[in-house]
Amino acid sequence: MLGADELLPGSGPVPASPANRDYAPGFTAAMMLKDLRLAQQAAGASAAPTPLGAAAANLYQLFVDERRRRARFLRQFIASFASPTVKI
Repeated sequence: MLGADELLPGSGPVPASPANRDYAPGFTAAMMLKDLRLAQQAAGASAAPTPLGAAAANLYQLFVDERRRRARFLRQFIASFASPTVKI
């Protein structure tokens, strides 16, 4: 079985390629949600039904909301240990 090193392309001529950034994430879920909302607005303006687009936008909204909730909890958790009022 081939490993990731054999399957993933190496760095190349496209500077913004994920391969040139050690496959670091670039296009976030929040950006995808923004694009899905824009597509939904355009579809609505032309009265074109896009049930799958609407479903995708709803799923991305749930995902983005959950990530924000977890990030907020993590920040609060870490701050509780840095607080001068907490004695360990």
